[in-house]
Amino acid sequence: MVKVLLHLQKPPAIIPSGEILYKGVDLLNLSDAELQASRWTKMAMVFQSAMNSLNPVITIEEQFCDVILRHTKMTRTEAIERATQLMEVVKIPRERIRDYPHQFPDGMRQRLVIAIYLVLNAQLIVMDEPTTALDVVVQGEILQQIYQLKDEFGFSIFFITHDLSLMAQFCDRIGIMYKGKLVEVNDAQEIRKYPRHPYTKKLWSAFPSIHERRKHFLILFQKLLTHNRGRYV
Repeated sequence: MVKVLLHLQKPPAIIPSGEILYKGVDLLNLSDAELQASRWTKMAMVFQSAMNSLNPVITIEEQFCDVILRHTKMTRTEAIERATQLMEVVKIPRERIRDYPHQFPDGMRQRLVIAIYLVLNAQLIVMDEPTTALDVVVQGEILQQIYQLKDEFGFSIFFITHDLSLMAQFCDRIGIMYKGKLVEVNDAQEIRKYPRHPYTKKLWSAFPSIHERRKHFLILFQKLLTHNRGRYV
């Protein structure tokens, strides 16, 4: 559904009606030229398993330059300097710009993708499950860095996820979709404490409570001690 924002949907998908307003402009009415101008500069999208979207047969330098030179009037030298600056922002040494994607571990590739999407200072970054393929530790590090970059560069994030813990931790506002429709939107804390839609309530009830698990463990431990009392010296 979110691909409609950038007109990336493919047949048989169609848009029968409605509008998508971004800063007062209906995105569905933009011409191809207007869409081309808005991609990367106004809106960019980090796809699920985005690290696999890097072209495996060209260097990171070429992939940065392809975006920058296509959308700006920078020289190649300026484009490379911009790219290396962003690489350092996401904690990747600038001298690695001539390496190929397969020479980076998964976490670094994901940070490179994020840097590429930030290269033209997009105002809105759409992230569709951007850390799905990563382990929990790397996932946390990258998400923390994304939100630091958000504060530094001043862009907004449209974060799509099925992970309730990530949603509660990082989002300011949360929208819940059910059967393809947006059924509830509210501030993150409000929707967590006071869910209104039945589906939202079921989602949160399925989210395990650390305190409940601890309480349950203590009860079991006490029963075990009572049962085994006097058996050992």
